[in-house]
Amino acid sequence: MTYFMIRYDVVSGKTEAHDQFVRETLLPFWKRQPGVTSCCILEDTVIGWPERTIMIGANDLHDLEVVLKQPLYRAIKGELLVYTSNIQGQFLTIREGSLAA
Repeated sequence: MTYFMIRYDVVSGKTEAHDQFVRETLLPFWKRQPGVTSCCILEDTVIGWPERTIMIGANDLHDLEVVLKQPLYRAIKGELLVYTSNIQGQFLTIREGSLAA
């Protein structure tokens, strides 16, 4: 299992538009992709960084690479950048022997 984490802050004054974009465009896009097993957005409970984390699970890195090469993904990423700052992405795997659900 591989995870793609996108961490960022929402630009001041754009929270409602961001939340609508994530709910109506970003999450449905990821949930339709072959090989993607999960997708959720996490919100920071206390004031800190990152304010939001999108966690996308996939069978393997190849499945994520296929999605990231799509022109539609690049367009969606471009729109996400309108609402965000301090954005970072990371690919993660669960270490052998870790406790996982």
